[in-house]
Formats: sequence, structure tokens, C-alpha cells
Amino acid sequence: MKNIRSILLTCIALLGLFLFLFNADGGPHNHENQQVNEEYANETGHPNDEHDDHKDQQSHVEDEGQNEIDEHDDHAGHAEEGHQHGAEEAPGLSNINSETIQFAIAEPGVLKRQISLPGEIKINTDQMAHIVPRVPGVVRQVFKRAGDRVKKGEVLAYIESTEVGTAKVEYLSKKTELGCCAILLTRAQEIHDNTLRLIDFLHGEPSMEEIRNYDSSGSGAYWGKLVSAYAEYVFAKSAYEREKSLSDQKITSENDFLSAVNNLKQAEANYLAALDESLFEVTRDLLEAQQQQQVGTLELKNAERTLYVLGLSESDIEGLDHLSTTTGDPKTEHECNDPNCTDCSNHQQSDLEHSRASANSHSDGHECNDPDCTDCINHKEKEAHGESHVFTGHDEQTLALYPLRAPFDGTIVEKHITLGEKLGDDDNAFTIVDLSSVWVDFSIFAKELDSVHLGELVHLSTANSNQEATGEIDYLAPVIDRETRTALGRATIENTDGKWRPGLFVTVDILKDEIPVPIAIPKDTVQNIENEAVVFVRHEGDIEPRPVHIGREDSSTVEILSGLSPGDEYVSGNSFSLKAEIITSGLDPHAGHGH
Repeated sequence: MKNIRSILLTCIALLGLFLFLFNADGGPHNHENQQVNEEYANETGHPNDEHDDHKDQQSHVEDEGQNEIDEHDDHAGHAEEGHQHGAEEAPGLSNINSETIQFAIAEPGVLKRQISLPGEIKINTDQMAHIVPRVPGVVRQVFKRAGDRVKKGEVLAYIESTEVGTAKVEYLSKKTELGCCAILLTRAQEIHDNTLRLIDFLHGEPSMEEIRNYDSSGSGAYWGKLVSAYAEYVFAKSAYEREKSLSDQKITSENDFLSAVNNLKQAEANYLAALDESLFEVTRDLLEAQQQQQVGTLELKNAERTLYVLGLSESDIEGLDHLSTTTGDPKTEHECNDPNCTDCSNHQQSDLEHSRASANSHSDGHECNDPDCTDCINHKEKEAHGESHVFTGHDEQTLALYPLRAPFDGTIVEKHITLGEKLGDDDNAFTIVDLSSVWVDFSIFAKELDSVHLGELVHLSTANSNQEATGEIDYLAPVIDRETRTALGRATIENTDGKWRPGLFVTVDILKDEIPVPIAIPKDTVQNIENEAVVFVRHEGDIEPRPVHIGREDSSTVEILSGLSPGDEYVSGNSFSLKAEIITSGLDPHAGHGH
């Protein structure tokens, strides 16, 4: 009985569907019935209730028949519905402005197997300096502050110290002594050379007339000593020759002859002794002068080295030279009153140029020739009021001052100094860092220790910006931290543009391997819709969401196993906006692919 009833309902449903489709197509029967019903309603003035009831009944029967059909063929109906729905909804994605969307071609790629570790940018302490006074003192001037960039040798501050003043006085004293030694050495050398020349002249047994014409300057006391002994020798020799001639002629007595012989021998002995003594004394005097010169030079160098140790530069020490009473040049040991003296004119011109250079120089010591320079104008104004702000160390009042200088080009990151403050020899006045390179310290977990090695390349990235850099691992700690149970690794990163600031947290990636895959796309191009991985693909001018099967992946790339073929054009940028469009507009996420 049930089978007969089902068959009957199916037939009725099919008949109703046929009539519905025929009427929907605007067939003639439909128009005639509609016209008759309208005429009947107009003549009677009543609505066609019976006809409407008949239509409702017929629709009810058709609906029951249709439900029976759906129950018998649910899957076919679902496919038909999905097809019709996709045909209606697909234009929703095609209407999106494609100019804001970026596309790429699916193609083979590489997956990177790497280790990602947390890291932090640190100061490269190999390029950091703590500026500490060499001796205790009082701060008299401060030129720099935290954040200022400085050049090598630039003056940061001036300190006044009694110890520095004492060292400068010692240096000037040794320099003066050395100047005196230089004069003595020059004189000793001159006497030595002239005495030897005189001895050679006397060995030729010149006449007294020739001796009187000889240039005796520069021989000192040895001229009189040698010439006197030589004259006695010549006189005794002449007396001997005269007595010998008389003795041969039997004219003189034997006693007179013997006396002449004795006088000659004595005069000759005295002359030879004078020669030997003079030669010894001039050589000794020269050696003593040379020794004093050497000792003075060593003492001066030691005093100069002390100034270097205290922080003075070569230019600072050279500025002390004019305070020395003697420069060591024997030509300047006497006062010159000749207005036409060339040496004096050159000396005065040199002093004038030095004064001009000092007046037109900044606190850092470089010369400035700009007549409109604000620093120079202020400097001259303060000098006019006795308030010069630059301590050059070139006069007695500033002997106790010495500068704190930058040891290299860098940036002041710390300043712990104020005007008038008393500093000890262990107080850190400034901290200077050369930030052209920085360290990145990263923590290596125990399970990764065997995978990280010296010399490996690391890649740095940040979460909040697009900063990236590479470096090489140059340090691995030999011990593990007892609290974190990690080992410290370190790499040096170039930072010439200053974008890697100490204290910045970064991610350190260490590449271990590269795996080629048939299709690889960026991770952010894959969207999750209704718990299904989807990639938006452009197909026949429209954009459709296409389900994909995901394989292996790394930090930025994912492998596509199925759903995407090489050469397919997919949305590589702004795909999230397409996902948002589907969710907000109620579009079917399977539209366009017939799923």
C-alpha cells in the first residue's frame, strides 16, 4: 500500500512540475486561464477564491512531490543547488578591485630548515671606552654631552690638576737643561775639532811667523797651552843647534852644550806632554758633553712620556715649548739688538702666525678662518673681557690644566661630569662607543647546542619592523647559564647606518639546510576559511577561493601538495581582504570550484 501511495505522489509531483514549468514559460494555456479568471473576477466582483484554493492545493501537492524527489536523490539535488549557488555568488569576488591585489605565479621553491633563537642587540665592548681622568682634579670646562658624536682627539673637557702642573714644570726644566747641554756639546765639539786641527798643524813644525798667522779661534785654552809648549820647544831646539855648532868648533864649553841638550829634552818633553794632555782633555770634554746630552735627552723623554700618560697630546706638549727659556739652539743664547737681523725677523713672524692661529681656533684645536664663525666671535669677545673659554695650556696660568680627549670616533652614551666637580683617578667621566658595529647575543637551548657552530651565518629580523641583517657567529660560551639553562652565542653585525640600537630584541635564524619543493608560496597567502586552507586563484578573469593541501613549511614559506598547479596565478598580496569580503558578504567559500 505504501508503494502505491509513493508512486501516486511521485506522479502527481511530476505532473505538477510539468504544469508549473509550462506556465512559467508563458504558454498560451496559462495566458488564457489568467484572462478567463480576470474576466470572471471583474463580472462577479468576487475574487477567484476557488481558483486560488485550487492553486494552493496544487502547490502543496507539488511541494510534497518535490520533497519525495529530494529524499530519493539528495546528493544529485545538492550538486545542482551548489552549481546554481556558485553561478549566482561567483560574480561577488570578480567585482573586487583587482588593482589593490597582488598576484604571483605558482612555481617551485625552496624551504629553509633553520633554527630560530631569541636575541638582543648589545654594545660591542671591543669598541667602547670609559674616559677616566689619569689623576685627580677639578673640572674646569665641559664641552660635550650624552648623544654627541665625537672625532678622535676631540676635547671633551678640561681638568685642573696639581700633578699635571708639576709634570709640565718638570718637562720644561728638562727641556731647558737639554738646551744648555746642547750648547755645551756644541762648544765641546768645536774645541775638540779645532784642537785636533792645531795639533796636526804643530806636527808640521811651523815657524813662529806661520803660527802668528794661524786662525786660533775655537780652540779655547788649548791654543795658548800648546803654542806656549811648542815655542819653548822651538827655542830650546834652536839653542841646542847653536851650542852644538859652537861645540863642534871647540868654541863653547862642554857645560854650556850639555845645558842646551838638557833644555831641549825638557822642552820637548813638555811639548809632547802638552800635546797628549790636550788631546785627552778635549776628547774627555767632548765625551762628557755627549753623555750629558744623552742623559738630558732621556730625562726629557721621560718627562714627556709622563705628560702623554696624563692625557696630553703631542700638540699640547708642543704648546709648552715657548715657555722654555732655552730652545737648545746656540744661535739664540745671546740677546740680539740688530733690527735687521734675519733670524729675529723670522722668529717674530713665527710668533705672530702662532698667535693668529690660536685666536682663530675652536675648542677642539682645529683652525678656523671663517670671519663670520660664531664660535670664533664668542671666543674673541671672551678674550677681550678676560674670560677666554679655551684652555690651551700655553701659558703659566694654565700649566695645571689637561684635556680629556676622545680616543676614537664614536658617540657619547654616558656623561658623569659637571663643572666644578672634583674627580678622582677612578671616576668615569664619559663613556664613548663606536656603534659602526654591534653584537647580537642570543640564547642557545640545550637541544640546539650540537647544531650551532662557530663561523655559521645568522639572519636577524625584528617583529615590529622590516629590519634585516646578517652576521657570523664568532663566540660560543663554553658554559651553560645555571638559571636559564642556555648557552650564550654571539655574532658581530655591521651597523654603519645606526639602525641596530643596543637593547633591541631580535630573532636570530641559523640556516641549516635548504629543501627544494615543486610548489612553494608565502605563508600569508594561505587563508583559513571554515577550517579549510584556501588560496585565491585567478581563473578566466574571476578570483575564486581554491582549497589546497599543505605540506612542509618554514618560517615564511609553505609547500602546496595539491589544489595548485605550476603556472597558476594566485593572490600573493592582500589576500586577507578577499577572505574578509567572503565573510562579511555571506558569499559561499566554495563558490567557483563546484565543491
